[in-house]
Amino acid sequence: MAKVPNILSRVATSFKAFFFTRNVITYLCFCVISAGIWYSRQYQHMLEESAHAQAHAQEILNESSSMLTERDIILPIGTRGVPSGNKLVLFADHVRVHISLPSDQYNSITATDFQAICTYPTSDRSTLPVEVSCSSPYVHIMHIEPQQVEYIIQ
Repeated sequence: MAKVPNILSRVATSFKAFFFTRNVITYLCFCVISAGIWYSRQYQHMLEESAHAQAHAQEILNESSSMLTERDIILPIGTRGVPSGNKLVLFADHVRVHISLPSDQYNSITATDFQAICTYPTSDRSTLPVEVSCSSPYVHIMHIEPQQVEYIIQ
């Protein structure tokens, strides 16, 4: 009669292991499916952004009947967020911005349509990114040189 409880305990242990393994596999499948759904949503969001950018570019081309051309503009670099009593000294006075625009807008776009800014650092870093913005919807900023500038705080 001693063998019956031993057999029952083995069956019970096997039964628990089976359900534990099944639950773990179910949980892992749930995680994989959830991650897949999240990544597909992210991919769909990226596609929507890309489609929006393409539609915007097409809209600009439709508004402007001319071909696209490229141009370089030299801008002074300004600063933002400098606390009073401090001075942010940048080791580049100007930035070269390479842009693309419709050729019929070439002469109407000037340096005053742009702004190049470095923001006062909030962490200890050796360079600051140069942020360039443009007020014209026809301009596409292709490249900024330099993209980062060294600085000191006085």
